[in-house]
Amino acid sequence: MATYHAIALTEFRTVLHKWVETVDRGEVAFTWALPSFPHIVLKVYTSIPHGETVTREVGADAIRVCAVDTKANRGWIKAARVHRVKGWRDNLKTRVQAVREASYERLGATVKA
Repeated sequence: MATYHAIALTEFRTVLHKWVETVDRGEVAFTWALPSFPHIVLKVYTSIPHGETVTREVGADAIRVCAVDTKANRGWIKAARVHRVKGWRDNLKTRVQAVREASYERLGATVKA
């Protein structure tokens, strides 16, 4: 069985170092716009409350990855949550890649490297 792992904000900053750090819905989030389609923005909700430096307690919630269409102001792609366990970094990268690929596919475009 997987064991809960508290994640520090500095760890997210290391993994998502090219992303823009924001506050969204009361928690720290990271955003990244698709280069060829800047109105499609990938978001990672960290489960770190604004003003805090570590994720919420076990069972409170999970890391979430999604994409939004800022032009239409609506959700674009939703992904499964990322559990806060030992392998969270790899799981997060996998979810981000899946949302990125699904976004390009929905746009009818080729995934950019």
